[in-house]
Amino acid sequence: MLTALQQVLLKAGNTINPEAMNKVASSLVELLGSDEENIRLFAGKCVGAYSKFVDEKQLDSFLGDTILNNQRSWQMRHGCCLALKSIIHNASTNTGTNNNNNNNSTTGSSTNPQLSSLLAKHQKAIISLLLNYLTDDKVPVRQSACETLGKLIVVKEIVESSAVLQLLAPIAELISDNSNDVKITALKVVKKLAKLYPSVSRKHLSVLVPPVMISVKDRTNFPVKLASERTLVHLLEIHTPNSNTLQEYAQTLDSAQSKVITDYAKRILSKLAEHSDSEGERSDDQDAE
Repeated sequence: MLTALQQVLLKAGNTINPEAMNKVASSLVELLGSDEENIRLFAGKCVGAYSKFVDEKQLDSFLGDTILNNQRSWQMRHGCCLALKSIIHNASTNTGTNNNNNNNSTTGSSTNPQLSSLLAKHQKAIISLLLNYLTDDKVPVRQSACETLGKLIVVKEIVESSAVLQLLAPIAELISDNSNDVKITALKVVKKLAKLYPSVSRKHLSVLVPPVMISVKDRTNFPVKLASERTLVHLLEIHTPNSNTLQEYAQTLDSAQSKVITDYAKRILSKLAEHSDSEGERSDDQDAE
């Protein structure tokens, strides 16, 4: 039912009258706090579709009164994170790509100026809420907050601002989380940033690389180790022609640490295929739609 509603909103949302949209919003609010995870997931996607077509005043109220309201139940906190992730996904399409030439990257454009404007208006509240949820005692809340920050951090206006460091440090800390799902999510966020904006990640290697190097040594957890390796490949720009990122980073370390990371890059990272993880990333993007 929720999948059908999402499709109706996406395909005919601009033809639905305001009264009906209000009823949709009221129903979705309740479903975001459902005890069933799948219901919260699809309700979040419906909110994203709803956000594309509702008028600015209604959406402003919906964001302020519901999504950004500090929720009491962990299910509602989780549902609101999922909804916010879908709203951000629908607000902007980032097509940043590493062109393998020094520091340059290109970015796409906003698909919904009204929606992007509202997100900018609530930016501080959104960041504050998500940072708070990164330390939530419930794994689904931490993971969805990290996923949502992953969507936010590659928005051009955010990644090029001073806010990026405010977001990167807490995300890096999650690489050491006690949940493997959270660890892998944080690694994927860092990897995506490095792929889309290498000139930005390059400035913050001292924050990003150390926790990844720790997790890459976890031989008891293959998924985490694999995700860590893929992240390092992009952080250190192993496959970027003429890149000096690894060498320059190694020079900031003591001799022992420098030898460890240089040897690891030569023995392991250089042998990993550059685009072997692309399919999984496309699946992650589809999950947010």
